Amino acid sequence: MRTLLAVFSLLLVAAISMASHWGGPISWETDALFYQSKSEEIAGTDAAVARQEVFGGPLSGYERGIEAQHPDEPARVSDPAWVEYSSTFYARRLLLPAIAVVIKPIFGLRSLQILSLLGFVLIPALLFLLLRRRLPFAISIGVAAAVVLWPPLRAWAVFPLTDSSGLALLIAALLCALLTIERGRRWLAPWFACVLALAFTRDIAFIPVIAALGLLAVRRDRPSMSLAGIGILAALPALFVHGVSESKELAYVFSNHTIPTDTSWAAVLPKYPTNFSQMLGRYGDYAAANPLVVLIALGGIAASFALAPRRDTLTILLWSTVPGYLLLMAVGPAFSGFRYELVLIPLIAYGYGHLAERVLRRVGELKGNRELAGGAVPP
Repeated sequence: MRTLLAVFSLLLVAAISMASHWGGPISWETDALFYQSKSEEIAGTDAAVARQEVFGGPLSGYERGIEAQHPDEPARVSDPAWVEYSSTFYARRLLLPAIAVVIKPIFGLRSLQILSLLGFVLIPALLFLLLRRRLPFAISIGVAAAVVLWPPLRAWAVFPLTDSSGLALLIAALLCALLTIERGRRWLAPWFACVLALAFTRDIAFIPVIAALGLLAVRRDRPSMSLAGIGILAALPALFVHGVSESKELAYVFSNHTIPTDTSWAAVLPKYPTNFSQMLGRYGDYAAANPLVVLIALGGIAASFALAPRRDTLTILLWSTVPGYLLLMAVGPAFSGFRYELVLIPLIAYGYGHLAERVLRRVGELKGNRELAGGAVPP
């Protein structure tokens, strides 16, 4: 009952914290326009017609206004050729646009944003359930509630995007992976479902799979092997929906998200070091403008590696999200406005949970020592 009450409280707090965004105008960021056009395509509109209606209609006004303010930048949203070329990079992200079709009779044009906000609402509750497997109740609920205040997460969750939903599915997948090891094979089906759903939401399904492989490398037992194998099977179907070569994707990123002239590896590889360096420079600028955000993130990661028990199953799973994050950065080296870093939130929260546990334990020890000293009888 206490756990259910905590989950309900976290859902309520997260929903109330976004009270001003459940109504009002919607900012249709470029990615959101692709998701909206995909939703209309799923509903029955021809794909090219759906993109033309969305990118040529009033929904694109937000991005067209930004383009008008920067005439020195290449046209994107207002260029039909760019829209057609770029749409291939969103072809696999079908889950949220499909759900938006189902709930459209209720929420109308706001459906995608509602799904993004619902993803945000689920994050602290799922994070609490994950942390509670290892940390005290009060610390778990406190750390999970604090995530509601995390600026990058709040900033991206208000758009009709897939970032918050993707993070919620990632946390759910990690929780199912842990429960599979601790409670048995009946959790393999939810694990498969979470990874499969994540693969059709964002291109980060490989992160929980890498976490499972990290667990297999350490444990080398049958449950870990089943977990990794089924995770790989769940992540594969999305790759066959619409494959995009890595050289084509890198060429797109390196050409400042415009249509590249050459997508061959011979043209892409020489540009990699320069573009990676530029990305790091932009992250440096972000750190200078948002030092507290960066320091909090680094502090949580450092605490997780320094304080968490090394052979623990949850520790291994969460530590293994770091190579997944690094791979995400490697295959798409572009400044993300701290969107890529959202996948590290479970690791960061885990670190602060263990830090809080250490601090409270030390405070308790000091208090106990003072009470003993105060109660000592003089000779």
